[in-house]
Amino acid sequence: MPVIGIPIAPSDLPSNLYVKSVNASTLYGESVLERRPGVRTFAGAENAFSVALINDDGEHIIADDSFTFKCRFAEAIKNTTLIEEVTGDIIDVDYSIVQFEIPTSVSDIAGVYIASVGIFISDKLRHTYNIWIYNEPSVWSSIDKSAALPSLDEIRTLLRDSSPVENEILNARQFGIEEYAQAAVETVRLWNDTPPFIGDLTTINFPSHHIYVNGMMYFLFEMLVEWYRKNRLPYSAGGVNIDDMNKLQEYMAEAQQKFQEVRILIQRSKSSLNIIGGFGKIG
Repeated sequence: MPVIGIPIAPSDLPSNLYVKSVNASTLYGESVLERRPGVRTFAGAENAFSVALINDDGEHIIADDSFTFKCRFAEAIKNTTLIEEVTGDIIDVDYSIVQFEIPTSVSDIAGVYIASVGIFISDKLRHTYNIWIYNEPSVWSSIDKSAALPSLDEIRTLLRDSSPVENEILNARQFGIEEYAQAAVETVRLWNDTPPFIGDLTTINFPSHHIYVNGMMYFLFEMLVEWYRKNRLPYSAGGVNIDDMNKLQEYMAEAQQKFQEVRILIQRSKSSLNIIGGFGKIG
């Protein structure tokens, strides 16, 4: 039977545009349970995330009526300073999938955050599950702080890691969101730990996009160096030599060069800020 007129489109947006699913990191199809997972959000957008709660052995935590779920949010450098706490709703009892709203105190300001999910049984905290939130700068945000934080698209382009097509041997993206988040945090920590001391910065107020980019690339290269160092195993079979992970020396050299660049950038920037501060005036 022919349809007359214009079909009425559904009024509800697909849930995956609003709710970000937190999934365990994978490598060669296997879940890496001990690695903190991450989600990508954009400053100014309203989002929630859902997560399947599992124990340290990867087993689903089966909840009953005595369970309650809360999530505390903190900036990743000041990870013990509470920003806000929200209560979660269980949306799938069989797999203990819980959903939490990301508060505007987090979603409005670009930065790297930790969402710490607390599992309470009879009002007592029994287990925690931590998640990275990489909240990119966005023109949609009403708060213009932390425009220095690079977008994942930018870093992935610079590293030729935008698609599995760019990694022929691995056939997957080389780096996950959790690794980008860790690299961003380590870049800010490197700044804070490099003399002279001129105050602790966070991923929210870190001022230099250029140092962010180069610092993140350095720490990502360091992760690759450790991976190649541990897993390289050249062998011969039937007259054929196999050494498909023979990239250790290349990445070691690149990491060392990138570290020198980052160290010089930080020292020059800090020296400049220190001089400006020393010649400032009071009143």
